[in-house]
Amino acid sequence: MDSLDSKKDSLGGHTAKKSAPTIWAAVGVGLATLGGGLLGWMHRRRQVALEKRTIDLSAPIQSLEVGSGFDVELSFGLSEGLVMEGHSAIFDEVNYTLHEGLLRVYLSPDGLLTELPRRVTLYLSVPFLPSITLLSDSSLTAQGVNEVDHFTLVQHSSRLKGLQVEGEVASIRLSGEFKSSGRFRSKTLSVQTVGNGRLKYDALTSETNLSMAGSGVAYFSGLADRVDCSLSGRTKVHAEKFVAESIKVLLSHDAQAEWKVDKTYSVTLSERSHLILRGEGAKPSDVTVTQQAKFIRCK
Repeated sequence: MDSLDSKKDSLGGHTAKKSAPTIWAAVGVGLATLGGGLLGWMHRRRQVALEKRTIDLSAPIQSLEVGSGFDVELSFGLSEGLVMEGHSAIFDEVNYTLHEGLLRVYLSPDGLLTELPRRVTLYLSVPFLPSITLLSDSSLTAQGVNEVDHFTLVQHSSRLKGLQVEGEVASIRLSGEFKSSGRFRSKTLSVQTVGNGRLKYDALTSETNLSMAGSGVAYFSGLADRVDCSLSGRTKVHAEKFVAESIKVLLSHDAQAEWKVDKTYSVTLSERSHLILRGEGAKPSDVTVTQQAKFIRCK
């Protein structure tokens, strides 16, 4: 009897041990199903809430200023129009004004407490645009060619790609953690940067002026009659695919640059700066290099 009771106890204990994992497995499956359903519901809710609204423009747009939370799809063509796309709840937070040709779009600083992302896509079509300002946490993607005599671009910790500009003068100012890429065909191109961003430009100009401070990185390709390059901090310029007839380079601190020149060059290097200048036929007009700086001439 004792042995039979012990067998029952053993059998009962063994059965209890098997049932516990089965229960927890069922609970786990239930939670996973519930979680998957909840995520699916949230995804469907966001998809359903996404909508577009057309904005009536009372006057032609000459300048664009974009605030945080906006992604702009800009196209250059014959027509002019503006469409906003986002979650329905976010439209109440959108503010825009069009005054004297300046279109300003921004989100209310006192936004709604919602799990939905506070981002809005703008689809803007214009024949041309002389001025673009992109503020922190905004982006712009351009299609087509912006044909305008004088063009100004200002970026602060924002992203831009696909911009093509043809005209007389292009002036660019970049700051913060920027990303900027584009193509420029103009008599004069002036670029000023402060911060640790990155730019990639293809340029065909009579004169290119570049001034950089901070720790930004620039990539240039193209052609120019004259180049004036001034770098400080830990900035870097990769322009081995850019050919200048004449160039003036001023580097300080830990700045580094690489250019290619055909005819004449003027170089001033101080502190721990480093310059690689390509073009075996170019002649120096003035060269000043401190002991710690490095100047390398090569083909």
